[in-house]
Amino acid sequence: MAKFGQIIITENGQALVAKMLAGATGVQFLNVLSSSEVYAPGAVEALTALANIRQTVAVTQVERTGDTTVKVSGIIPNTALAAGYTCSTIGVTAEDPDDGEILFAVAIVDLTMAGNAPDFVAPYDGATNTSLIIDMSLAVGNAAAVLLTVTTAGIATVVQLNNHINDKSNPHEVTYQQAGADRNGAATLMYQTVIEYVKPHIDSKSNPHEVTYQQVGADQAGAAGAVQTNLTAHVNDNANPHGVTASQVGADASGSAATVQTNLTAHTTLTNTAHGATVYPTANTLIARDINGRTQIADPVAANEAANKGYTDGRLWNPNILDNSDFRNTVNQRGANTYGNGTDGQITIDRWRKTSGGATGMVYVFSGSRITLYGDPSSGLWLHQNIEPSIAQWLIGKTCTVTIELEDGSIYTMTAPFPGDGATEYYIGLPGGSSRIYNLGNNDYRFQFYVYQGQYMYLRRCKLEIGSVSTLANDPPMDYNAEMLKCLKYLQYLRSVALRAVNIPSSGADFQYSLVVPMRSVPQYYGTSVTQPLFQPSPSLPTLNLSILSADNSAWDAKSRLLFGATVNQAHAGQDCVLLLSGYLTAEI
Repeated sequence: MAKFGQIIITENGQALVAKMLAGATGVQFLNVLSSSEVYAPGAVEALTALANIRQTVAVTQVERTGDTTVKVSGIIPNTALAAGYTCSTIGVTAEDPDDGEILFAVAIVDLTMAGNAPDFVAPYDGATNTSLIIDMSLAVGNAAAVLLTVTTAGIATVVQLNNHINDKSNPHEVTYQQAGADRNGAATLMYQTVIEYVKPHIDSKSNPHEVTYQQVGADQAGAAGAVQTNLTAHVNDNANPHGVTASQVGADASGSAATVQTNLTAHTTLTNTAHGATVYPTANTLIARDINGRTQIADPVAANEAANKGYTDGRLWNPNILDNSDFRNTVNQRGANTYGNGTDGQITIDRWRKTSGGATGMVYVFSGSRITLYGDPSSGLWLHQNIEPSIAQWLIGKTCTVTIELEDGSIYTMTAPFPGDGATEYYIGLPGGSSRIYNLGNNDYRFQFYVYQGQYMYLRRCKLEIGSVSTLANDPPMDYNAEMLKCLKYLQYLRSVALRAVNIPSSGADFQYSLVVPMRSVPQYYGTSVTQPLFQPSPSLPTLNLSILSADNSAWDAKSRLLFGATVNQAHAGQDCVLLLSGYLTAEI
């Protein structure tokens, strides 16, 4: 059966309900209409009549189902239907006191439901009667004002049909012959006859038919006792009366257990060949250990797989003891691209000092790729970084590895114990020169590069680390900011720094300065300085004895906050003045 959607009261029907609620009239339902027209849900409320009406029947029953609802019923037969149709829409009409018969409500087949489609009403074929029984529940606001009278017009009402269905008093006067039954009372008479003649035979227990034990498939009297005796004797026979063998019961032959135990004992003593175990990385094979307790496994693929030494060595990473040693992105606070010009002992890029190099030994900085060292034709070039004394003392005797990578990607490495006081230095030979850890004595340890006379050396990065394995290839990219913070412990530039002193005393002025980061020791200042008064038109004040005061004053930490002392002209005592500094602070080893 097709499923209809919500019953929609038309605009005319709503007007009739309003009249009813106002007390102007009651509502009398007249006819039920069936139509093959397909309507969109939004178009139903404005309908005044149905198109393609195929059948019209009078309402056969109106029933109040609540205070505000009624059920309107109708039966649509096919006896007068000459041609079949698809029933897509049902309507009900009512009597309006002003407009006569109006279309009151409409229900359409819900085509949005999966598998739902209108029913086909077949025409009458002269033999089969079919009917559509329509029940429509309507909300009318006041069910008491609905008139329950209907026009039957020769068609049975729903109430009459239900009463006829529930009638159990043989309304069609069917005879026992038509129903294929016995005449009333025949069964009682037959039962009385059976009871009179058959019951004594049924109740007889004296074998009236003389049935033998063979006929009923039984044993002769006493036979069961003899069988039980034989069975009891057989059950108590423990001498294997059936001659069962070990193989029949799935058992091992006598002595097999001892053989199995011998084999088991031999198997349990195996330590490296049981079940084909091997020390080599072999798929789907148990792992054994060699005479040294070692075994081999393949390189892992997943994160939760075991790793071998070669795999882990290739991924180890140790901290670099050297600072600013990745020359592809080097910290260069001085900002020059070339260092040298005959000046020995000068700081070049941060933490690296030109030890000696004659007149033409040079350090060239190529940002983003390398530094290039050039050896003076007469004396070569030395470039070194001092290792913190406390770190050097801690490293003495420990196995350390030095690794140097040149611009072409070639790697040079050496592993040896870190030299102690008086120990001999050791070298790594490089194209155009060498590298070494050099102990000058008095806790002065240097990591040095030496470039031969007239030769070039192209350096990409270098590393000094603890351990016997070089991990330079596994180093993450250098963190420039972290390297800068380490370098600032040794060198800080003061570019046009202005320090103010208020109401300077006649003894001189103290200027306070906070360092960017604490330095490793009380620094030395190198550069120029000028003092001048504030709010005075007089010329600059002469500066005498500019110095960093000692840290004896507990209110100041000379490694993080400095006091610059300056002796000034006595004539300017009591004035405010400013100290202009342009230079750098160094705490290099």
